[in-house]
Amino acid sequence: MAHAKLSPSAADRWAVCTASPEAEAPYPDTTSEYAQEGTEAHDLLERAVKAKTAPKELEPEHHAVDAVQVAYEYLEGYLNDPTVVVLSETRVDLTEDCWGTADVTVLLPTGELIAFDYKHGRGVVIEADCRQLLIYGVAAWKSFEWMAPASIKKITTVVCQPRAPHADGSTRALTRTLNDAIDEVEERVYGPINKIASNQTEFVPSEKGCKFCKHAGNCPALAEKALEGVRAHFTPTGRLDVEQKENIGALTAEQKAAVMEARPLFKTFLAAIEEDVEKTLAAGGVIPGFKMVAGRSNRCFDKELDEEQVIAVLRDELKLKQADYAPPKLLGPAPIEKLIDVNKRNGKKKMERLQEIIIKPEGKPTVVPESDKRPAIKPQFEQVQNDPLL
Repeated sequence: MAHAKLSPSAADRWAVCTASPEAEAPYPDTTSEYAQEGTEAHDLLERAVKAKTAPKELEPEHHAVDAVQVAYEYLEGYLNDPTVVVLSETRVDLTEDCWGTADVTVLLPTGELIAFDYKHGRGVVIEADCRQLLIYGVAAWKSFEWMAPASIKKITTVVCQPRAPHADGSTRALTRTLNDAIDEVEERVYGPINKIASNQTEFVPSEKGCKFCKHAGNCPALAEKALEGVRAHFTPTGRLDVEQKENIGALTAEQKAAVMEARPLFKTFLAAIEEDVEKTLAAGGVIPGFKMVAGRSNRCFDKELDEEQVIAVLRDELKLKQADYAPPKLLGPAPIEKLIDVNKRNGKKKMERLQEIIIKPEGKPTVVPESDKRPAIKPQFEQVQNDPLL
């Protein structure tokens, strides 16, 4: 699937840090389990809107059905109104480089355009005044004004995020006049687009912009900004810059506030560095003083056996009582081991049989100092250079 150079979903990054599109360009596209869940949720909403059928009726067992149902109920009244035009998953273009796919666009006979965006995520709360929705609203006006039942006079941007708690509820809206929306796009979007097009770009780190930036782990500007905030009240020696000797060892309220203000951006920077280091070491690269080892893990029953098979061994072969090993669900290996007295008849054989169905899986790869006693794990690829983009 093609992607816009200036994606509306990343507008809060490139509109602030105009150098980010070029900096991110060499990095490959990635995905995740959460992204896949979001894609599947959007697919359910699209099918429900086009079929004019509630998600709970269309696919009641879908993992996202409850959340998508909230979005559908907001739109349902428009779907059954013959005077309203409803478009689902349609491409909208603001410029040649800035375009995206709008979840749902509603054109009303009152002259209102609704740009509706569904968000399945719960980790980052999205507001109705974000640049992405503003772009969708104005781009939809440019793309679909010709099919509107009445001349468009105002644009309403709506974000529906059922899984993220918000004081204003799961569905939030902001209405602007068409002229106000155009003026706002001119200031917040077209300005940065023109700077990028004319190569007048600069790195401007921000918590929101850097959070999902592919270049964050290699960005000197982010490093400087994050460290600048943390050391704002420290001397070059690393000691707190306190005015009086008796204050040594106790931070003032102002100093604590300064560190707290720096905390979000520094956390973003640290997470980006950790992710990049993990990728580099996993690919066989070198980070001086660090290595990757298998993380800690807990013992469990053999994953090739389902729960019924494990219970069969405990019940039929080891003669254990269900009330002891599954009250009410199956316990882990450690408490079940305590049920077997190796000093009793057949106790040792029972323990040996139990050990046969217990495994200790390899822990998640973890970056540690080279002084850690655990052996380094082999890289996923051989003879890979220490490339920061890996």
